[in-house]
Amino acid sequence: IYAKPIYLLLALAGLVLLIACANLANLLLARSSARQREMSLRLAMGASRSRVMRQVLTEAMLLAAIGGAAGFLLGYGGRNFIPSLFDSSWHPSSVNPQMDWPVFAFAFVITLITGLLFGVAPAWRCTRTDVNSGLKESGRMSTSRHKAFLAKGLVVFQVSLSLLLLVGAGLFLRTLMNLRTTTIGFDPEHIFLFDLAPPRSRYPAQQSIALFEHIAEKMGSLPGVQSATLSAEPLLAHSMDRNCFRPTGDPAGSAERDSPWTNQVGATFFETLRIPIAFGRGFTARDNQHAPKVAVVNQQFAKDVFPNVNPIGKTLTSCRLGEISAPIEIVGVSADAKYSSIRERVPPTVYFPYLQSDEAQRMTFELKTAASTPSITAEIREAVRSVDKDLPLLDVRTQTQQIEATLTNERVFATLTTGFGLLALILASIGIYGIMSYTVSRRTNEIGIRMALGARSTPVLSMVLRETLLLALLGVVAGLTAAAALTRLAASMLYNLKPTDPLTFCSAALLLV
Repeated sequence: IYAKPIYLLLALAGLVLLIACANLANLLLARSSARQREMSLRLAMGASRSRVMRQVLTEAMLLAAIGGAAGFLLGYGGRNFIPSLFDSSWHPSSVNPQMDWPVFAFAFVITLITGLLFGVAPAWRCTRTDVNSGLKESGRMSTSRHKAFLAKGLVVFQVSLSLLLLVGAGLFLRTLMNLRTTTIGFDPEHIFLFDLAPPRSRYPAQQSIALFEHIAEKMGSLPGVQSATLSAEPLLAHSMDRNCFRPTGDPAGSAERDSPWTNQVGATFFETLRIPIAFGRGFTARDNQHAPKVAVVNQQFAKDVFPNVNPIGKTLTSCRLGEISAPIEIVGVSADAKYSSIRERVPPTVYFPYLQSDEAQRMTFELKTAASTPSITAEIREAVRSVDKDLPLLDVRTQTQQIEATLTNERVFATLTTGFGLLALILASIGIYGIMSYTVSRRTNEIGIRMALGARSTPVLSMVLRETLLLALLGVVAGLTAAAALTRLAASMLYNLKPTDPLTFCSAALLLV
């Protein structure tokens, strides 16, 4: 369950690292250009080129060290953030991050290498400066214009990577929204869940069924509980059971059709979860060991196994090898409801009354209640304790919490991509601001001359904004191209959404522009 989010985290961190490196390179290049006159003055006064290079490299390494120290403190303080995304109300995350010194050493070395690499170019430029031209204001302007191309190229690179991250964030956010708003076929509101697993040594076979029935009756009589039921497999919990059944007298079949998803449920299961019975009837307390075996199938099963035929009154027979079972009469057809996962289509499902099963080892109780969770939990514990004081409640949660737990990967994807997307947006904004601020400051004389000759502020402002917009548009075009190619790799992680969703692409592009 952790593999995909961790790989995604590494990929996102790599992209943000590239953006940060581009930002660092941009700022150091701009800073070296701004200090060209200073370095020329130092060289003119007798400083050696190696000493000037050491000075610039030392400053770059100091910046990297300060940034690395801040990053270390941030990482140490937030090391529990990502594992907390995997937590549920009843299952704490099994990820327990500890400070790993080899990882710290690796990050430290990468930080120093980054500072060294992006300090070499400015240092080299400083030592290659022509002293005479560097001491002249006009010479400084001409060289800065000539070398601004690299800085602007880095800005375009930042914008394109930022757009890629924003598109990813938009796709995963919309996927999470689609999953949370999709039709699941039952009402999860105010459904309280808990599991019971009595030891087989104390409650063998039919005794376990009698125990569950007794506890279910107590649950239904609790104040605030509107209805109570139980099932072998809780819905939307990434759990399932499949068995081989086919229509009685039908020797042929297919593996898919003869292996429906099955669930053993209580008499009020459909009423409690608000799953409509489309035809026939649901289960009653009379569907027990002494009554003929019955089943309720969902509409998908009826469509697949009995196309264009009313399945009510038809019988099913187990097709397991070596198993001989009495025919099971279909007494009802329920509406389709999601079973194991929201992502999956509704599977053909057969429901059986658990009272007709041979034994039941672990069951999930579903209670429809208007009471608050803390108050109903105490009452449930007391009711179970009155039956067996040694029987613990397991995995106490609500149905809504259970559904959210199945969306862990999607929630992690959305959180990480949004966080990194916003970080990339901030870095890209800093990059654009930095390079344009530097460019405008270098053109102060030119702008002053334009305005002295009669130019108004609006045309001058438009001139600068056109240059900024051109950089943004170039980055957006490159980013959209990269996103269209790379988001296809994430198609399997999306839900009801194309990897080239126009709304997401346009929104991300508009935000950056």
